[in-house]
Amino acid sequence: MLIPKQKKDVYSDEYKKYKNVKFVIKESDEYLEFLTSSKYILNNSTFPAYFTKKESQIYVNTWHGTPLKHMGLDVENNLLGSQNIIKNFLSSDIIVSPNKHTTNVFKRAFKLEGIYEGNLLEIGYPRIDLTLGADKKEVLNKLKNCDVSIGDRQVLLFAPTWRGQDVNKPEDSIEEIYHMVMELKNSTNYQVLVKVHPFAYKIAMKYTQLKPFLIPDSFDTNELLSVVDLLVTDYSSIFFDYLVTDKPIIFYSQDYEEYENDRGFYISPEELPGPSVYDLDSLIDTVLNINNVSEKYIDNYKKFQNEYVPYENGKVTESLVKAMFKKDSIKNVSKKEKILIYPGGMRNNGITTSAINLLENIDYDKYDVTIFIGNTSNVEVLKNLEEVNDNARIILRKGPLLATTTEKYRDAFIKNRGLETVVTRILYPELAYQREFRKIFGNSNFDYVVDFSGYSMFWPKILLGTKSKKKIIYLHSDILSDMNRTVNGKKPHYINLKGVASLYHRFDHLVSVSEETKKINFKNLSTPSTCNKFTSSMNTINIKKINTLVEKDSDFLEVEKEKYLLINRDNEIERVQFNTDDYNVMAMGRLSPEKGFDILINAFKGIVEKNNKAKLFILGDGPLKLSLENLIKKLNLEDNVYLVGQKSNPFYIMKQCDLFVLSSHYEGQSMVLLEALTLNTNVLASDIPANRYVLKYGDYGMLSENTPESIEQGIYRFMCNNTPDYETFNSKEYNLTALNEFYSLLKK
Repeated sequence: MLIPKQKKDVYSDEYKKYKNVKFVIKESDEYLEFLTSSKYILNNSTFPAYFTKKESQIYVNTWHGTPLKHMGLDVENNLLGSQNIIKNFLSSDIIVSPNKHTTNVFKRAFKLEGIYEGNLLEIGYPRIDLTLGADKKEVLNKLKNCDVSIGDRQVLLFAPTWRGQDVNKPEDSIEEIYHMVMELKNSTNYQVLVKVHPFAYKIAMKYTQLKPFLIPDSFDTNELLSVVDLLVTDYSSIFFDYLVTDKPIIFYSQDYEEYENDRGFYISPEELPGPSVYDLDSLIDTVLNINNVSEKYIDNYKKFQNEYVPYENGKVTESLVKAMFKKDSIKNVSKKEKILIYPGGMRNNGITTSAINLLENIDYDKYDVTIFIGNTSNVEVLKNLEEVNDNARIILRKGPLLATTTEKYRDAFIKNRGLETVVTRILYPELAYQREFRKIFGNSNFDYVVDFSGYSMFWPKILLGTKSKKKIIYLHSDILSDMNRTVNGKKPHYINLKGVASLYHRFDHLVSVSEETKKINFKNLSTPSTCNKFTSSMNTINIKKINTLVEKDSDFLEVEKEKYLLINRDNEIERVQFNTDDYNVMAMGRLSPEKGFDILINAFKGIVEKNNKAKLFILGDGPLKLSLENLIKKLNLEDNVYLVGQKSNPFYIMKQCDLFVLSSHYEGQSMVLLEALTLNTNVLASDIPANRYVLKYGDYGMLSENTPESIEQGIYRFMCNNTPDYETFNSKEYNLTALNEFYSLLKK
């Protein structure tokens, strides 16, 4: 196996007659220098995640084959694995496609449609020019010089793909390949050669017996195909390139079903331009009778040539070079307006729910939507990302911030001090954030950018580095109260929210999630430069999700006609009897101070004294879990009050309960309150501005002073059916209003 230095020397010697051609080793200082200074950069795969194309550079991606196997986001659970390819494509000024099939796969599997602004050039593959134009005698001599066994017989090439998910750990069985080669050599009249996948070559080189048949990794595949008389492959896209030879192909795959289940295929075996066989005996028999067998596949072969190599005329390289140096290159123009949203960290919280709901309701016929967050392997976050509407594009940013040492110091200074003084505004490293945006999104531009979270100072700085028409940031709560909120003796949001607030003057709209919350934030946070920017846009409801999940009782278990709710306590699943004849109350939210669960639990002590069969189920998790558990024990409520933990489907539980209670000290706009109203569940909420607004000042449910005594009294009134007839909440009408408010932000 040649090490990079040896491989560099081999190539340098082979191309020494070209004085303007230079070879460098990947990741070397020389490589990095040329990568950052070259005017034109080309790749047939991907540059590393740190690569950021300069605005003056022209990036051409020629890719490396027509896709037979599923790729990108067409592969299940491949969001993480697709990101660097998406990043490279978005940075490319030209992406070369050989056919309509590949063009469509690129657009769909990497979500390029609507965002890619370069030239997706469907002209064929430049590399196939070499297959059509190679000197066969010269190619055969080169193979002999590489110590490959070449005689007078016709050449059969076996070109298997590689197995596995990790490119650094290929799973090819080299011993099986050797056994197959020897059987073919001894049973047929072909000279058998093997071209393994580059990821598997290192392993193959260790197998001494295989070396006379093994094509060197450095040998050009398309040049090799020009001397091949019969191609045997499994799932490798090499056969698409080989179609230009008019010579036969056999598809040999012992593990077809397993591989199909793992990756999936765009083309079924019945459609392929040659026979498919699944064991060695059948392969040998097919090779021996290839002339007769091939007759059956003439129509398929012609069809594949027309569909997959229609542009291969030996002059594709010339066409590409002309396109590269053409001054006015064709750009893709989206027919939709483009929205970029930072939805927050996508942990289990109200902002995540609000973001997912908005993404479910947006009109994708009119808007192209991208969300982006930090690169993650967190199970909770990935699970929430799976809930995002499939029409929305998901981009995961990889760090660190692409900045000079000076810019990093300036960024840290801004983070700690905010952007409130003349000095900090001068030090603000604008170019670093613009560069970071370009690192993530390449050549892409957006009409509107939205910081939907509003809790981190880092992400809005990237959004502010765009050239968008409108820049919008959300204020999901009483920001000043959240800034000063104390948890376990600390103010977790103080520095971030103080910093975010110092950026408000750079946004076009400061969006609270209710009119009442807007008034509070305006009063507490407005400055001369922001006073005209405060507005509101209500959260939307995911009606479709609610209606689907409300019918699913997966969190319940029935044993001998008794119904039990399954809860997670100390990492163990326990069951709690859920009797519909009892009075069941539900609450939900993060177990943190602002939610007032201590008030609700204290209130429930009095309820249990009046009705010992009353039960309170609190869904959620958070920093106050232990202290709330201790409070439950202190009040002897272990048989009546349960901390249920997170539930992916709270709606069935909510519908089964008699009452939903929200005892928050402050809210922006409670999603869970809207969800309870959508299910027509009775609602009792603390009498705070945001709740008054949602409940239409008591028309949709009961408002109560947020004290244990008042909450207890309110619950008891519901328990005794001593309440007025509340209006029915119209969720569809509400959603229409909320969506129009969101759309109006884009037009103001």
